Amino acid sequence: MKSSKYLLVFVTSPDEKTTQKILKTLLKEKIISSAQISQSIKSYYWWNNKIEKKTETLITMTTLEKNFKILEEQIRLLHPYKIPQIISVSIFNANKDYLKWINQYCN
Repeated sequence: MKSSKYLLVFVTSPDEKTTQKILKTLLKEKIISSAQISQSIKSYYWWNNKIEKKTETLITMTTLEKNFKILEEQIRLLHPYKIPQIISVSIFNANKDYLKWINQYCN
């Protein structure tokens, strides 16, 4: 499979304070070019051998593949969860001007 240099990264956050801390750090350091916040999502998951239900925020970020490792490290430092959800999906097809814009604002 062909590799992409662009990513969408999905991270869940427990609260607004955590979300803002993550976004300010990643944007200021130009690790990501943008982010969208979807508030009040319902998450269901296994934790400590039981099913949990929680209201969270979903953060969707755009970045370059080369930034994923530092993005992951920063989120782990800033996030209160022991195992935060950090998932990336490669972007293979997108508006060329949008991809140029990602390049412009990511280190």
